[in-house]
Amino acid sequence: MKILPHITSLLAFCFFTLFSLLSVAHAETVVLEGNNPNPIPLGPHYQVYVDDQHQLTIDDVLLPSSHIEFSPLLANNNFNLGLRQETLWFKVEVSNANASDIKQLLEFNFSLLDDLGIYIVNKESKRILSRFDTDKAQSFTNRLYQHSNFIFPITLPAKTEMTFYFRIQSKGNMTAGATLWQPNVFAEQDRVSYFLLTLYLGLLLALSIYNILLFISVRESRYLYYALFSSAMLLAVGAYNGIWFELLWPNRPQWQTISIPISFALCGLFAALFSRSFLQTKSNAPILDKVFLC
Repeated sequence: MKILPHITSLLAFCFFTLFSLLSVAHAETVVLEGNNPNPIPLGPHYQVYVDDQHQLTIDDVLLPSSHIEFSPLLANNNFNLGLRQETLWFKVEVSNANASDIKQLLEFNFSLLDDLGIYIVNKESKRILSRFDTDKAQSFTNRLYQHSNFIFPITLPAKTEMTFYFRIQSKGNMTAGATLWQPNVFAEQDRVSYFLLTLYLGLLLALSIYNILLFISVRESRYLYYALFSSAMLLAVGAYNGIWFELLWPNRPQWQTISIPISFALCGLFAALFSRSFLQTKSNAPILDKVFLC
């Protein structure tokens, strides 16, 4: 029976060793070398610091006496961190090993962040090379790179080691994934994404029109409810992906903020009304019908 404590100690040692190796792997430097056309996700290399008081600035972070310790971030692949009330600071080491400056696009693939600060710092001198401060209250026409996601054109100096700092705050869901792209590669990928999204929105529009015509023809309420549900889904998907912000109300960021919860609420309402009408719950399932009415 004396072997049990030894097994427990061995398992504990293996666990902490594995955790340490994972931490080192996550904190390794992102090296840009050669002409790599593939997008480079920065999330797997994140280190994070939680600012509960929402008071830190980049100058505070860079002070030698600040004693701010970043910890490796272990998250899922899309870096969805759920509902967070704190301000989160992320740090990632990036090195341009090329003999010349390179231009990149830094993309945050979640457009609903409340507040976002980006600071690119020379690792050796601690000098800020580039900084961007933005939030979702900024009009679309004032964005440096006019896209539904937050995208920033950056230039990385040759033979330079840098530290990227990201300050992120969001009252709702927080997704913190960031990616480095070559501009031409991003443009090609973006065209494909826009085509697929436009195709999906077009199908929703066609479905709405078709069901409205059916309602006019047969006068059954289920077709009207389904047409309204498809229209609400069309509004919700476009709002969530920032398409309507880009095309319909680029100078009304407050409309973009309220359009998402309203449109998804309408989706739920019309889905319930369609289900009630289609299943005829009033006569077939009175108890379920009362649930729908609630």
